[in-house]
Amino acid sequence: MSAPLALEPRAFEEPLASLEDNVLIEYADGTLGVVERLPRADGVRGWRTGSGRPFALERLPEGAELGDVAIALHDADPVRVFALPEGHVDVEYLLGRLAARVGAVLLLGAGIVPLVAQGVSPWWWLLLGALAVAATRVRVPALAHHRLRYVTGQGASSLPALLDTRPMGRRAVARVDAVKAEYGRLVSDVVQRIESPALFDPTVPETRAFTTALIEWDDTHESLPPADAAELAARVEVTFRSARARAEALGMDHLPGEARDPARRALGALRIARDRGTRREERRTALATASRILAELRLPYLPRPTELAALTEGRTLRALPGRWEGP
Repeated sequence: MSAPLALEPRAFEEPLASLEDNVLIEYADGTLGVVERLPRADGVRGWRTGSGRPFALERLPEGAELGDVAIALHDADPVRVFALPEGHVDVEYLLGRLAARVGAVLLLGAGIVPLVAQGVSPWWWLLLGALAVAATRVRVPALAHHRLRYVTGQGASSLPALLDTRPMGRRAVARVDAVKAEYGRLVSDVVQRIESPALFDPTVPETRAFTTALIEWDDTHESLPPADAAELAARVEVTFRSARARAEALGMDHLPGEARDPARRALGALRIARDRGTRREERRTALATASRILAELRLPYLPRPTELAALTEGRTLRALPGRWEGP
């Protein structure tokens, strides 16, 4: 048996257009489905356990998400989705091929007895034997009991075997740790804090979703089954990407109108304060100016005056959204 494939958790909120991989979907009723990307850009087809034929997934809404695809494939509640390594679905016919092999053996036996009795040349025996071997490769779908397999360069795995969750917990922790590291880098960057303030404001819906997912991870992941932890890790990743994209799109327009010009002056002063090519006294004056402006603005998602000295020196804050820790 081949080693378990490395499955990457995804979120149902991800747009189908951005998906580059085939995906495995798990449903609440135990059904498993695979959605395959076809060579043409918008081509998608689905397979699900219990059926040996593919489903054409057409008429999906514009901007369809993975959740829309899951619902189109099967009418049970989808619970988890995973990206699969490069490969394809294969239908393995079990009873159908067995029936063909049994029939081939009977054919061979029924043919050899008369030939031996009549003293026919052995060449006819060889021809009959070759035909029987060829018959063993025939599938008889009408008699078939089948199962779906996912075939990669590592071999073929049945769909239930793909959900070997043992490696999932370790990968989930690594993925969330990477998000935390990137968020820590951003929250420790005074320029980023002022230029993209919405990422640090939990009243923004996208940032609030990220905050909720990350706090839920910290509170629960150690007690979750590996597959559930993988699903939550995927939600942390997706909500972080969404929150960051939203914040970068808003930029400083997220600030109240009256705060934008003072924030720009504070930003200019902070750039001077962390410029090692500037004289020390000028850096101190710039830092004091920025501290005064930010203290007057009193916006909780902008850098606090007490943080500025550490941040301009490049210190990293150990901070998570909703759980701030000072330098």
